[in-house]
Parts: sequence; C-alpha cells; structure tokens
Amino acid sequence: MKELYEKLRQLISDKYSISITDLDRYQNIANVSISSRTDSYCWTHFRGETIEDALKQAIEKFEHPDQDYKDETGHIWKVSEESCFSENHIRSFLRTKPEEKV
Repeated sequence: MKELYEKLRQLISDKYSISITDLDRYQNIANVSISSRTDSYCWTHFRGETIEDALKQAIEKFEHPDQDYKDETGHIWKVSEESCFSENHIRSFLRTKPEEKV
C-alpha cells in the first residue's frame, strides 16, 4: 500500500492533500480523497473494495486524465462533462513537470 500511496503522491501537486479512509470494513468500502489544503471545494475522490483498490483507481485516473472514469457503482463519468472526474478538473491536481531546457 505504501508504494501505491507514494506513486499517487508523485502525481499530485504538493498543494493538495490525500486522505485515505476505510469507510465501512464490513461492506468493503474504502475512499481516497484529494483536496486543496486551502479550498474545500476543490476535491475529487475514488472508492474501492479496499484501500489498495481505491489508490489504484486514483492512480489510473491521474495517469490518464483524458479517459472516462467508471466509478464503483458502474457509472461512467465522461471527461467532457463537468464533474470531479472531468479532464480539466483532474488536470488541476497534477504536479507540473519542469520544462526541459533545449
């Protein structure tokens, strides 16, 4: 699990925090939330049967922000629709890469 967390942390800008919650251990629901340290309205979240599953979903979405997202209920969130899974919203969380010198 630590490796998955570290991989996600490398994708996310330092101005955002990652919260991991075991919502219901009897129903196997875990949640990974990414939110702004200063603005509670800038957030997104990923759920899975285990914390590892939720982390993997988050990593997959942040590695591929231009792909639709299928949540834990099977609902497909289109990247072009306004939601916390849209391409523009997800890209706002990504760490910026330093520009290469030519």
